[in-house]
Amino acid sequence: KSKKDNSSKSFELRFFPTMTITKCLRFLTNNVYNQKYYIHTLGISSGNNKYDNKKIRNFSRENELGGSRLNKKDYREKQNVRKQKEINDETTRSKDSIVQRIRKTNTLIDILALQHKHKSEMQPSDISFCWNQASRLFRNERRTIQKNPRLFIPLIDHTLEMVKKFSPPSLVATTHSIAKISSGARIKVDHTLWKALKEEGMKLKNPKLREINNILWAFANVNHNAPELFDAMAPKIISTLNQADSRNMANIVWAYAKVGHEHIDLFEAMSKAAISKIETYNAQDMANTVWAYAKMGHGNIDLFEAISEAAISKIETFTAQNISNTVWAYAKV
Repeated sequence: KSKKDNSSKSFELRFFPTMTITKCLRFLTNNVYNQKYYIHTLGISSGNNKYDNKKIRNFSRENELGGSRLNKKDYREKQNVRKQKEINDETTRSKDSIVQRIRKTNTLIDILALQHKHKSEMQPSDISFCWNQASRLFRNERRTIQKNPRLFIPLIDHTLEMVKKFSPPSLVATTHSIAKISSGARIKVDHTLWKALKEEGMKLKNPKLREINNILWAFANVNHNAPELFDAMAPKIISTLNQADSRNMANIVWAYAKVGHEHIDLFEAMSKAAISKIETYNAQDMANTVWAYAKMGHGNIDLFEAISEAAISKIETFTAQNISNTVWAYAKV
């Protein structure tokens, strides 16, 4: 039975004989002590409030740490682990808050203002996210960029300071976003930045083919020829062709042709892989591939025949640009 005295805010509880003292105290700790009520339990109260409270706190500590009594040393270690976890969680929340603020920005000015305000707190991944968000918003602000071509100077300088600390995904995403902004807004980005991105791109160890594709696409899209980078990526591309998909393969040969970088071994290996996977090629992939081979003067007969057969079966999916590039390529070779 349970009776509540409204004047003193106390509980008088009677428990069934089958419940142990430990279960009683744990029940009280979890359900009553946290509400700061004075507890009076029949059969276990000593009449000393301090003693009762200390006993309850001891059982509360045991319950939090797994239900077994710990010595002071073990208890302190548990407390230190808990405090460290709270610190790590706070750091994570702080970082997430910066990312969330960047995500909520609606203009380029907002992004740059946020970058300036939190510059000392930003990690490489945050800088990469700034570029990524800017690449989404710049299309509506092309006039602003063209009127003020130095708008991105603070963000570029910050990127140069932190570029050596970028993780591979952050480096790839940043390079890709900068290329989209540069080509889309028709502005030139400082050559120093492209040089730094090239040097860090060459240091990538075992990059995924998609990452290679995005980096090479970025340099080709802004017509920035980096012979050392393209030469360094060729062996890595050849070694991963077995797992490559048609989109990445087509974009890579397009990038080499766009900057006019010759690499015979890569084009030969790519043609063999393309023939074996020609059924997976869509109209855009086929048009880009034949255009690249024709531009570089690689008239691989087997590849062109395989693509012609596949193109006929999918001719209804070709756009006017796809048809134009394909016809030009076959005429060129």
